Parts: sequence; C-alpha cells; structure tokens
Amino acid sequence: MDGRAAHSTKNTFFAAIAYVTKMLLNFVVRAIFVRYLAVEYLGLNGLYSNILNVLSLAELGVGNAIVYSMYKPIADNDTEKIKSFLRLYRNFYLIIGGVVVVIGLSLIPALPYLIKDAPNVDVNLTVVYVLYLSHNVIGYFFAYRRSLVFAYQRNDIESKVGLIVNVALSIVQVIIMVVWRNYYAYIAVMVVFSAADAAIVFALSYKLFPDIRGKAQPINKADKREIAKNTSALVFHKIGSAAVFSTDSIIISAYIGATILGMYSNYTLVTTAFLSIINLFITAVRSSVGNLIATKTKEDVYKIYKALNMVLMWLVCFFTLGLVICFQDFIVLLTGNAAYKLEYLTVILICTSFYLTASRRMTDAFKECAGLFWNDKFKPLFEAGINLGLDILLVRYIGINGVIVATIVSTVAAPLWVEPFVLYKNYFKVNTVNYFIRYAIYTIVAFCAGAAAFGCCYFIPSSGIWCFIAKFVICLILPNLIFVLAYHRTQEFKYLLTTLKRIFGRKSKKATLAAVGAEEQIANACAATSDEIESNEVETAVTEKQDEKTDTDN
Repeated sequence: MDGRAAHSTKNTFFAAIAYVTKMLLNFVVRAIFVRYLAVEYLGLNGLYSNILNVLSLAELGVGNAIVYSMYKPIADNDTEKIKSFLRLYRNFYLIIGGVVVVIGLSLIPALPYLIKDAPNVDVNLTVVYVLYLSHNVIGYFFAYRRSLVFAYQRNDIESKVGLIVNVALSIVQVIIMVVWRNYYAYIAVMVVFSAADAAIVFALSYKLFPDIRGKAQPINKADKREIAKNTSALVFHKIGSAAVFSTDSIIISAYIGATILGMYSNYTLVTTAFLSIINLFITAVRSSVGNLIATKTKEDVYKIYKALNMVLMWLVCFFTLGLVICFQDFIVLLTGNAAYKLEYLTVILICTSFYLTASRRMTDAFKECAGLFWNDKFKPLFEAGINLGLDILLVRYIGINGVIVATIVSTVAAPLWVEPFVLYKNYFKVNTVNYFIRYAIYTIVAFCAGAAAFGCCYFIPSSGIWCFIAKFVICLILPNLIFVLAYHRTQEFKYLLTTLKRIFGRKSKKATLAAVGAEEQIANACAATSDEIESNEVETAVTEKQDEKTDTDN
C-alpha cells in the first residue's frame, strides 16, 4: 500500500469513528436538552446557526482553491512555495474573520425581525447571538495552519482531535444542563471548546510540519490567477448551497416562530446524521474516483459508476423507508414528549426532500472528479432563486410544509436533472434517459418495499421502545430482502458481487498464508525453545556437536 492509499484508509477510518461518535453524542445531548431546557432554545440554536452559515459566504470558496493549489508544491517538496500559499491563506482568512465579525454584529438590530413571536425564555437573545458568532468566527483565525493538515492528507489528525473535543464538550454540556440548566453556559462552553479544537490542530501543524514556518515570499501572478479562476467556479456553488440549505430555518423562524423551528430541528438532526453517513461513503469513494477516471476507459468508469450509484440508491432508499415508518416513534423516544411531533404530512415531505438530496451525491461526486465543475456553475443560482421565492410565497399559506415543498421543487427543477445531464453528456457520452430510467426503477422498487414494510408495521402500536425496535427490525430486514430480489440479476449487482468475492477471496488467501506462516513461526519457536532447554541441560554435548559441525564445514 503506497503512502496515498495508506493516508486515505487512515482518514476514512478515523472519519468514520468521528462521524458515528458525533452523531450518537448529538442524539444524547439533544435528548437531555429537551428534557431540561425549553424547546424554544432549540429554535434559537437552529436560527443562529443558519444565519452564521449564510455569513460563511464571505469565504467564497477561496480556502478550497488555495488548498487545491498546494497539492503540487507539496508533491514537489517545494517548501518555499507552500509557505507562500500559506501566507496568502493566513492573510485572506484574517480578513474573512474580520468581515464576518463586522457583518455579524451589524445584524443584531435585525434579530427581532427574524424571530416571529419572540420565545418566552429567560435569556438575552443578543448575548446568545454574540456567543454563537464567537463560536463561528474563532475558526477563521486558526484556519491557515489547519489547511496544511488537509493538503498533506492528514485529515485523521483533525478527526482525532475533533473526536476528543466533541466527547469532552458533550460531557460538559450534559453536566451543565442537568445540574445548572443554564443556557448561557451551554453556549459558552461551545466557544471554549471550539477555540481548544482550533488551537490544538494549530499547534499540531507546527509539530507535524516544522519546516513550514518563518518568512515567505509573496505569491506570483500566475498562481494568483489560478486561485482566482478556481474561486470564481466555486463561488456560485457556495452561494447556491447556502441559499438552499441555510435559509429554511431563518424563514421558519421569521414567519412561524422559534417553537416550531425547535421541533423541526429535531427532525433535521436525524436526516443530517443519515446524510453524514452517506457523505462518509461518498468521501471514501471520491478518493479513488479521480484515479479511476485518469486510468480507465470511459466504458469502465461508466460500469463502475452504475454499480456505485446502485449502492448509494440502495442505502438512500433504506434510510428513507426507515424514516417514513420510524421517524415519529423515534422523535417521541428522543424528546420524551409526543407533543414535539410534527404532523405526518410534514414528515413525508422531510423524507422526500432527504431522498432527492441524498440520491444525487454519487452523480455529483463523479461530475466534479471528471472536471465538469464549470459546466453547471449557474445551476446553484437558479436553484437558490426558486427555493427562496417559493419559501417566501408558500410559507404564508401552508406554513412549514411550504418551506419544505420549496426545497423539493427547487431540487427537481435544477440539480436533479442538470447534474446527470452534465455528467452523461460531457463525460460518459451516453443518453441521460438511461440515468432516469434507472432512477425511476430504484424509486418504484423503494415504494413497493416501503408499502410492504408499512403494511407489516401498521398494526404495531406507537408506544414504547419495544414497538420501535419491532418496526426497526422489520424495516431492516424486509426492504433489503425485496431489494435483493429486485436487483440480483442486474449487471450492477453481479459486478458488485464479483468485486466483493475477489476482495474477500484475496483477504482469505492472505489470512491463510499468514496462518501458515504463523504455524511455521510457532514450530520454529518451539524447536528453538527445545534446543535451548537441551543446551542448558547438556552443555558438553552441545559443544561437541558444534565442534563436529565446524569440522564438517571445513
């Protein structure tokens, strides 16, 4: 295994541990939160977090562009050029941090207009907002050294530090909620641990890369132009993403209120956790897709893409069905209060939005790795325009359902068909109809599997953890059996099965060889031990044998 593969494996392993741990901790903290603090506080969490996500637009994707530019000098071991890029990164992010602080503070007078019917909570909303702003801004002032960790493919460092910090933060927050029930302290420790996380990674970067320090030369004009070009391609996607995924909470808070937003955030916590699992899978695949595109024919890449996309759709369909059937029961178990449930139509819309968003991830990954970033640069702006327009229009008439419907419509109107169209037309050179036929088949099979699972779960009452477990087991077994029956004859399924057999067959062969080697080592060790015992007991005999051996050699 070469260094790059070793780093990728290590990064994926620790990222998986960090993802799962963080997800479980989020559920534990949320369950305790709703029992010891008011649900309105959850609405404030969601609102302020999304306001600050919108402010992150100030970054404009320059960070990604600079990190990308560092790959070649790192490969060439060009320390001086790395330092030059790092100097640019530092200066830019100090400016970004200052801009976010100024804009963030200037929004304070507008906060009352972003919260309909201010929640009846015993805190100063401005103080809470400033604490959230501090939590968000700290990272900008340490980001330039953190970029080295990513550029050198040492993401495992960040995963390890993040894991430790998240565990410590969750423990402290639980203690604060249970013992003091103080929301100020709950937010303040987030600021403290955010600073600790940034400072630890900052210090480790100096230890890991001691040569990357000291004075640096200004970056040359050619490199500046390259960074500017990459940034201009990223800025549209960044604006579109923020407008679609970070404004829903602001709209809900401004038009409906913090209480409903707090209830809605319980559902988005779960869907975000599932998206994190899917992103982990995509990240693991993405590390190999670029090399795949560079070394294989388009026909081979297309075959592998279809197989991987089937795996993704299988996973997305399974998650979606589980959410449709078990979501309400899980929310009651999480919060301990059935009053925190949204109406079932809202749940169906949330699950539909999740399905449409998650099912695009593999296509988007292949599109970007194929260098087709420019081909749909205006798509995010079109998507964002539709989403924001429908948000403001529909929320007035159908409330929170209108906000979710707006996201669904904007997804169908732009990325759902534009992304596969760009990939199929510009890289695979295949008619996009093939993609939509498969997408329709996956959706129909998922609907049938969902109907079967729902029919089996319909008669199970929604009360208690054992009923939830019974539904979960049905959703775990029945849909996957239907998926196997539906797909086992497809080329994609056969390709995956062959690949898995080859992988596990190779591992089995290695294990067998290792076992044989271990047996030989054990036998040799036993023989050596026996000789040692004999030598200790009969020293004279050993000496005679050594003399005889010497004579024979001579």
